[in-house]
Amino acid sequence: MEEIAAEETEVEAEENELIVKFKKPFTYEGETYEQVDLTGVENMTGAQLCVAQRMYLKTGSVSITPTLDPNYSCIVAHMVTKLPIEFFKALPAKELDKIKRAISGFFFSDD
Repeated sequence: MEEIAAEETEVEAEENELIVKFKKPFTYEGETYEQVDLTGVENMTGAQLCVAQRMYLKTGSVSITPTLDPNYSCIVAHMVTKLPIEFFKALPAKELDKIKRAISGFFFSDD
């Protein structure tokens, strides 16, 4: 019974687009990461989105749709993972793009 529950949890994690798995392990400040769990975005409040927007504007970035901007994605990812913004900016471009697509996909979805 425990094996089945563990397998179901693993399948759910594989299917969850907010858990971004890296193509190769990524090392940052001596710690290695194989994925980033962005599921915390599901619990963000409107107030937190306002904070993210203010942080985004302070970067000097301007966009009609900030959710498509990698800078905004770094800020939101930082807020929901507690990893530093610099972590996300240090990622390979393709990995940051996956994170950007996961976050923008969440905000643009009909759910």
